[in-house]
Amino acid sequence: MSVRFLFVACLALAHVPCSANGQCIPKPDSAKEEIFSSVKNLQAQGVNVGPAGIELSLEEWGDHVVATFRDYAGSSNPIETTKLQGTLEESGSECKISLFGRNRHGKMEIRGTIGTADFQGTVIRQVGKDTFSERVALRRKVAETDVRIGKLSESGVSRCASTSFALMA
Repeated sequence: MSVRFLFVACLALAHVPCSANGQCIPKPDSAKEEIFSSVKNLQAQGVNVGPAGIELSLEEWGDHVVATFRDYAGSSNPIETTKLQGTLEESGSECKISLFGRNRHGKMEIRGTIGTADFQGTVIRQVGKDTFSERVALRRKVAETDVRIGKLSESGVSRCASTSFALMA
């Protein structure tokens, strides 16, 4: 077996998404936290106005999810914060999420797909008797304390490598 083949195989493993490894849903005895956001700091005529956009924070326990949806409109305090609960479902190579909750305006529902770097979905809000639906694309927010940026975690590398090398042998 050539060194070139082994090198290419290792590179290919580094790009396998987590969901392909069955890691979409955390183990029941462990939690996983993720934040997705479109929040940007607004400026008007060179003056800092404040953050605007939406943010979705997820705390995942197995296939159960507790979420917080925040809506910002120019202030560091969100204009609306909604608590939601729902489920994660692994479907092929996708990680689908369904969330339900309510705020002072009415019911809220969020459905979508969690990707490696983003969340793509639909936010459905009830305001009185009216229902509003909007498509959202939120980028994954990486914690400043996450020192694993740009590399696989040790457990991911060893698990992938041992599986691959066992198959190649």
